[in-house]
Amino acid sequence: MKKWFQNYVAEIVYGSVDGVVTTFAIVAASAGANLSSPVIFVLGFANLFADGFSMGVSAYLAKRAEQDELEKKRRHLDEAMQDDTIRSKEIKSYLNGYGIKGVLLTQVMDRISRSKPASKAFLQRHNNVSEDPDSPLLIGLFTFAAFIVVGSLPVLVYAVEVAVDADSSSAFLISSLSALLAFGIVGYFKGRVTRSSKIIAVVETVLLGTIAATIAYGVGYCLDKLVS
Repeated sequence: MKKWFQNYVAEIVYGSVDGVVTTFAIVAASAGANLSSPVIFVLGFANLFADGFSMGVSAYLAKRAEQDELEKKRRHLDEAMQDDTIRSKEIKSYLNGYGIKGVLLTQVMDRISRSKPASKAFLQRHNNVSEDPDSPLLIGLFTFAAFIVVGSLPVLVYAVEVAVDADSSSAFLISSLSALLAFGIVGYFKGRVTRSSKIIAVVETVLLGTIAATIAYGVGYCLDKLVS
């Protein structure tokens, strides 16, 4: 299970961080502009699902494009393996790139070309043709799910306020703490799965998220002053 998560840790972390930053940016900007809780709730959740879907689709399409390019390289490799002339020409081109020429070039080419598995391994390496087990669909789904689940934390307090028809002055503070908690959890998860420093990962994620939120709040506050 851990290895399976490692394959998609980038999507989980990226989707989670972007979800929190995007949603809390809306909350912070709206709070800075003194908007009401129902307005913040609507803006926050509308933006959460719209951006989450957009990110999921973008991640899916990007991976599909990457795999299509990889498939094109595989087809070219198959053609080279079936045509001795093309195969020899490509091997020679790569060897020339290493500065191998003359008699040594002939000897190395003969050694590589003598075995088809060796020739294929050589061309695979230099054409950057490798297996890609990642699923574009799962990448899109993980990105979307992480964006929605973690990104919803900063706006949940406003959802509760709308549900109970209340308006608390501490809503923004609770939302801010929720966002910091989300950043911390994502940073810890990233550090644990990638086996890097958990403290550094948490500090880095929280710091970057705080900077983004501060900018959003400042912009909202300044725009409110300009139009009022």
